[in-house]
Amino acid sequence: MHLAMSAAINNDMLAEIVMAVILLCCLWRAQGKLDAKRFFIFGGLAYGAALLTKTTIYSSVVLLVGAEYAYRYIQNAKQNSGAARWSARLFPRPLLISSIRTLAPLFGISLAVAGLWFVRNASVYGANDLLGWARHDLVVAGQPTTAQFIAQYGLRNVVFDFFAISFKSFWAQFGWMGVLVNDRFYTLLFGLSAAATFGALLWVIRLTRERKNFSLETRWTWILLGAALALAVAAHVYYNLKYVQPQGRYLFPGLAPLAAFWAAGLYEIFNARYARALFAMIYLGMLALDYAALIWFIVPQLSR
Repeated sequence: MHLAMSAAINNDMLAEIVMAVILLCCLWRAQGKLDAKRFFIFGGLAYGAALLTKTTIYSSVVLLVGAEYAYRYIQNAKQNSGAARWSARLFPRPLLISSIRTLAPLFGISLAVAGLWFVRNASVYGANDLLGWARHDLVVAGQPTTAQFIAQYGLRNVVFDFFAISFKSFWAQFGWMGVLVNDRFYTLLFGLSAAATFGALLWVIRLTRERKNFSLETRWTWILLGAALALAVAAHVYYNLKYVQPQGRYLFPGLAPLAAFWAAGLYEIFNARYARALFAMIYLGMLALDYAALIWFIVPQLSR
C-alpha cells in the first residue's frame, strides 16, 4: 500500500519524509549530536515544512519539545552523577528556562517559514478557519459522520470496522478503497504483524526492567520513537472522530518508529543468528506481495 501511495499524486509521502526528518533531528538532539543552534535551525525549518505539508504531522511539535527536554535531562544527569537533582520536580525551573531558549527560536523559524501560508488562508477562508476545516466540511456535506454510524450500527461494530479497515488499508486496499486482495494475504500479514508486535512488547518490557543496562540516550531514543508512533496512531483516531475514514495511509507518518519497534520485536523473538535470513525472507515476501497485488488484483479490477 505504501508503494501504491508513493506512486499517486498526493502529499502523504512528503508528510512522511518531513516527519522522518523531524524525528531524526529529535533523536540527534536527545543523543547530544546536535548543538542548540543546529537543532533550532534544522528543527525550525523542518517543522515549518510540516506546517505547510499536512495537518497529520502538526503533532510532531511534541517530539521537538520532548527531544529538548531529553537532552537537558541527560546532560543534568551526567553532570550530577544521576538525576537526583531534578527528581523532586518533573519540570524544574532551570530545565524550563534552558529549553525555552532553544525552542523559542525554533518555533520562530517555523512561523517565518509557514506564516505567509496562514495569512493566505485567513484571507481566503477567514481568520477563524486558518486550516480550511470549515470549508472542508462544506465540501463533504452529506458524508455520514461517525456519530451517525454509531447510532445506526452500534459502537462495537463501528470500532471493529475501524480496526479491520485500518489494518487492510494499511497493507493492501487500493483504488479508492475499493480494491482488496484475497483474505489469505490479510491473514498472513496479520500473523506477521502480531508476531512483530508481540516481540516489540517483549523488547519494551526488557528495556524497562533492565533499564540500568541501557544508557540514558538509548532509553530516551526509544521513548521518542514510541511517542512518534503514538502521535501517528492518535492522529489516525482523531481524523475518524467526526467522519468515518479509517484509511491506513494516515498511519504512514509513523512508519519509521513502527519499523524500529517491529524490527526490534522480530529480533527479540527469533535467534539473532538468523536475523539476516529472516530479513531477506520478509523482504522477498513483500516483493512477491507487491507483484501479486498488482497482477492479480489491481490491474484486473481497475481495468474493468
